[in-house]
Amino acid sequence: MTTHKRKLEAYYRQLTPVQKKKLDEFIKPRANKWRAIWTGDNDRALFEVHRESHKVGVNLQQRTYTCNVWKLTGMPCRHTIAAMYNIGLRLKEFVHKWLTIESIRATYKHCIKPVNSKEYWCPTSAPPCDPPPIKRHAYRQK
Repeated sequence: MTTHKRKLEAYYRQLTPVQKKKLDEFIKPRANKWRAIWTGDNDRALFEVHRESHKVGVNLQQRTYTCNVWKLTGMPCRHTIAAMYNIGLRLKEFVHKWLTIESIRATYKHCIKPVNSKEYWCPTSAPPCDPPPIKRHAYRQK
């Protein structure tokens, strides 16, 4: 826990290193040859993204598109990145909050309290706890 906390204190970017690497792979010009065409809606949220004969519908407002990768992983894919570049949006704003460094910091903000050895325990009047009985499941060998 302390090793992770030390690494997190020194890290200053918005995305975790693993997610940053994935996003950079999608952004590479060679990898992103998808073209986004705005469909004409008032919110500028609906796009048709295509590459050769493959077409995908992207809705930036609902953060969904035809192949559902964005909904499943929380990370925008090549299709959505092409649509975002078309209207000049920042990609990091569209990554799910669970993939950000703030969520990772919240995971490690708690610490485990030290436990004293048995000689320092305070005596109590409560009955001692016994472990639960072990029951063999039906049809199991002994």
